[in-house]
Amino acid sequence: MEFWQELIPAPRPAAAHAEHYPAPMPDGRALVLPLRDYGAIAVTGLIGNQAGFAVQRALCGWMAEAARPFGAEVVVGLPTLGHVFGGPVAEALGHPNWVAPGYSRKKWYDPALSVPTSSSTAPDARRMWLDPRLLPRLAGRRVLLVDDVISTGSSALAGLALLRLAGVEPVALCVALAQGDRWVPDWPAALPVAAAFATPLFRRAPQGWVPDWSTLPRGWPCHPAPAGLYPAPDLRGALLMPRLWLVLGALSGLLAVALSAWAAHGLVLDEADHRRVQSALTMQGWHALALLAVGLLAERRPGARLAHRQAAASRWVRSASAAPSGGWCCAASRSASRRRAARC
Repeated sequence: MEFWQELIPAPRPAAAHAEHYPAPMPDGRALVLPLRDYGAIAVTGLIGNQAGFAVQRALCGWMAEAARPFGAEVVVGLPTLGHVFGGPVAEALGHPNWVAPGYSRKKWYDPALSVPTSSSTAPDARRMWLDPRLLPRLAGRRVLLVDDVISTGSSALAGLALLRLAGVEPVALCVALAQGDRWVPDWPAALPVAAAFATPLFRRAPQGWVPDWSTLPRGWPCHPAPAGLYPAPDLRGALLMPRLWLVLGALSGLLAVALSAWAAHGLVLDEADHRRVQSALTMQGWHALALLAVGLLAERRPGARLAHRQAAASRWVRSASAAPSGGWCCAASRSASRRRAARC
């Protein structure tokens, strides 16, 4: 089949996928992407210069809406496929032009404005060059870096290094597709990443490629079942059990306080009975604290954190799916990234 040519209605749910994956879009439709086999994992593929014009326009519109809050004054589109989106995004943001680094060197280029680069799809080393005649467009401006996909982050990090040679720190990176979270551990903590849409990594299973929803970037407002595209996992146990322990602990503590007050002021006892009641109420208080501790520990489990994140994202998607425009934004936390890398 031919990919990236049209946005389609949401297909029937599927637990696993063979060769392609219908990725959810911000407007509730889907874009069918090929799955690239990387051995233990698979990733979704997007080649922007092979996409249909309608798909390109939609992706550029969502990228522009996701990037608009950053107030960029000039767009830098990374080569090669970032050039597909750089110009249209700049135009959608109201800019008169944009800046396009390249892989080929012109006679007047300065080696001091070049960096080595490679990517997951083009591993051979090469250099990225910036035309020195374009430096006035960047000087003192709020710069938005644009690329097609962020996967491992190597191309985008090379783009950051090239801009730093020009004395520029961009306000954000904007991509069409955020492909899993392999890029997160090495990404600068203070630099936001905006995207038209995001997809997880896929794990090999007997039935095919299964989405690993824990590989969506931390805090990314995305969910495996936007607009009913895929059945959401049953999160009730992971969400309710920690809350149940916390509620029981709070009620147990309330009961201990109430009985202590009654024993102190409304109950006439001899000294022996008073000691027995006091001992029972002390044990009740410790029991309440134990229940609260169990509830807090249960909430800190990775499965419970993921369940809370997916439930919150599900609410976001239900409210956002009605709006045809707009993308997503994630600011990667360095400490959170390292914790995720350690878990993976």
